[in-house]
Amino acid sequence: MAQIKVLEKDIQAALCDYLFDKKKYYGWRQNNTPIVQKEAGGGFRFRRMPKYAKKGVPDIFLMLRNGRMIFIEVKTASGSLSPDQMLFQNQCLRLGFEYLVARSLDDILEYGL
Repeated sequence: MAQIKVLEKDIQAALCDYLFDKKKYYGWRQNNTPIVQKEAGGGFRFRRMPKYAKKGVPDIFLMLRNGRMIFIEVKTASGSLSPDQMLFQNQCLRLGFEYLVARSLDDILEYGL
């Protein structure tokens, strides 16, 4: 029997629905890919990221009481962090922030959110 492949965008949507709509946490979904721009000739190109845009930024940011900040990177079951994402994760942890790799809603629930 073929196994259903779950896409990262679907996991992100489920997590955001739960965190922001159901639980009413304050935060946002961060999109850190370059903007696609349509060219006059009909083609498309990626615009350059702004000068101080940070590579490796996670998908979801949560701001909780007492200065608690949780950064959540969403991955599929087989997905892995890129080198830029690992650097961002290490910086967050070094500064005392929380960083979670979530592969499903179960990971969020197990984390206590």
